[in-house]
Amino acid sequence: MSLKKFSYSEFEGDQRKWEFERTEFGNVNLLVGRNSTGKSRVLNVIASVCKVISGQQVRPFTSGRFDIEVEIGGELYAYLITFKDNLVMEEHLTVDGFVRLTRDLDGKGQVYFASEDRDIRFQITNKTIAIQNKNDRLQHPFIHHLYEWASGVALYNFGSDFGKNRLMARPPNDLLGSIENSSIGDVDNTVGIYINAFSRFSHDFDHAVIRDMSKLGYHLEEVAAEQLDNIGLNSPLLGLITVERDLGALRNPQLSMSQGMFRALALIIHLNLAIFSHDKKLLLIDDIGEGLDYERASAIIDLIISAAEKEHIQVLMTSNDRFVMNRVPLDYWAVLERTGKLVKTFTPKNSPNEFENFKFIGLSNFDFFQDIRFQ
Repeated sequence: MSLKKFSYSEFEGDQRKWEFERTEFGNVNLLVGRNSTGKSRVLNVIASVCKVISGQQVRPFTSGRFDIEVEIGGELYAYLITFKDNLVMEEHLTVDGFVRLTRDLDGKGQVYFASEDRDIRFQITNKTIAIQNKNDRLQHPFIHHLYEWASGVALYNFGSDFGKNRLMARPPNDLLGSIENSSIGDVDNTVGIYINAFSRFSHDFDHAVIRDMSKLGYHLEEVAAEQLDNIGLNSPLLGLITVERDLGALRNPQLSMSQGMFRALALIIHLNLAIFSHDKKLLLIDDIGEGLDYERASAIIDLIISAAEKEHIQVLMTSNDRFVMNRVPLDYWAVLERTGKLVKTFTPKNSPNEFENFKFIGLSNFDFFQDIRFQ
């Protein structure tokens, strides 16, 4: 499963208009561009439309036209939804070119019923999103497949604290395994995600986290979730701890970790959960490497690319950091350029001459970013 193409626009005919031109994505993608070109905005919009598909966003947006193509099980899913004035104006889903769901502003539409091998008409309100209303894995398995993909999309702001100050109340009877499954998309609940992952994959998961942290220069003997004492709170709370080799038996709670270390630990926990789960995940990572030194930023880039190339993961990252740009091969680049309220994307696929010609010059990737001008 992977995102193939995406475009969107909002507030047509309004001074607030913004448009992101149709862009094709690969398995590894680095979105680069000067400030205010819309890099972070693109990731946020992709995450938003995935919340619509997965039912996490149930109310129509004020405005927007979202056009998304996803490959699932060798079939191409094309989903289009348009909002205006907090109403659903249109909605269409095709699978390999066959129309499986369509509806209009009046809420009238039709959907394919697998058990009867035919389309059946329906009518819903113009504030109801049809793809949510028809998520039935028996009658409409194609909708459920798209729902499963969208549910695995996670947006990470690497410059945030990743929930460093967020602890978890201890569940009754010390049953850590009883904690309800934490969504990979709940990026601030790192403690809950770790506990859930450990309950499913045991020490193999810990070993993977310790191995990857070592690649970043954090040499750990142990990682765990346990009750944190002496933190000035009355109720018992669970948090992450690490034990570093050169610090003996000292247990370092997450509240005392450096922000850079906790960001790295949190992302590695999320990354390994995606790998261990064997479900194709789309990870959206904004400002990758923010707050890390050159060596650790380079190492975490290498880890992410390796995981995307070898495992069940697709990655869209953004950055305008020189170190990150020089680390990610140009083959994975998507350069965003904004003219007024239109954002265009240039990639090795749609602009092969500019990318190929630069490879023979011998300069750094950052020089390419600084000097290139696309036609």
